Amino acid sequence: MSVSTRFFTWNRRLCHRLQHFLPHAVEHPIASFGGIVAQRAAARPGQRILDVGGGKTAAFEPNRDAGDFLIAMDVSAQELSRNQAVDAQVVGDASRGLPFADGSVDLVVSRAVIEHLDDPGRFVLDSARVLRAGGSCVHVFPTRWAPFAIINRAIPNAVARALLRMLQKDSPYFPKDNCGFHAYYRDCTYSRMRAHLERAGFEVVETRLGWFQSYYFDFFLPLYLLSVAYELAIRALGLRDLCPYVLLVAERRPPRA
Repeated sequence: MSVSTRFFTWNRRLCHRLQHFLPHAVEHPIASFGGIVAQRAAARPGQRILDVGGGKTAAFEPNRDAGDFLIAMDVSAQELSRNQAVDAQVVGDASRGLPFADGSVDLVVSRAVIEHLDDPGRFVLDSARVLRAGGSCVHVFPTRWAPFAIINRAIPNAVARALLRMLQKDSPYFPKDNCGFHAYYRDCTYSRMRAHLERAGFEVVETRLGWFQSYYFDFFLPLYLLSVAYELAIRALGLRDLCPYVLLVAERRPPRA
C-alpha cells in the first residue's frame, strides 16, 4: 500500500467514526429512495413503474410487488444489458422525451438522474404526459449548489473522474464503475424542481432534504470538518436551496371536470 493510500485510508477511517455523531448524516434521502418507491408501489398492486436512468440496477427492486411491471430506461444500452431484474428495457435520453403513450405509466422514478439531464423541465412535462391521472413520481437528486457539484462544474469531467478514482479509492460511497458521469445540475435546486413539477400539474406531497455530503471530502480530515460545519450552518438556517440532496414525491392531479 502506497504512502498516499495509507494517508487517505487513515483520514477516511477517522471521518467515518465521526460520522456516527453527526445528527444530519442519518437523513440522507438517497438511502430513503428505495423504501419510498416500494411504499408507493405497494399502495396499488400491479402498477407499471418506469425507472428512468435504471441502468444496471433498481434500488427498490427487492421490495417491489411481484405483480408490478418494471421498465428500466437508460441512455446506455450497455448499462441496461446488465439489469436482469426488470420486465422491460428501453434505451433513450429522458431529456429528449419518454417513448411511452399518454397515461400508460403509474409511477415514474429516478435516482441521481436529473442532474445529468440538459432539460429537466421537459423531462417533468413528459413525465406528466405518460402518467395516468392520479399517478405519481419520486425523484431524488444532488443539487447545483452543493460544494461537490460546484467543483464538478468548475473542472473538466475527465479531471473529476480521475480525482474520484484517486481520492475515493475503495470508498463505499463511490462505486468504481458508477460515478463521475457528466452532470449539468441544471435547475437542480429544491425550489426550481418544485416549480417544474407544479407547472406540469403535479402536487408535491412529500419532501426530504439531505444536508450531508461531507463524505466527498473524507480523504482529508480538516476538509471534512470544514464541510460538516458548513452543512450544520445551512441546515440550522433552513436554506433549502443550498442543501446537497433533495427527494420529492409528487402526484399528478386529475384534470378538472
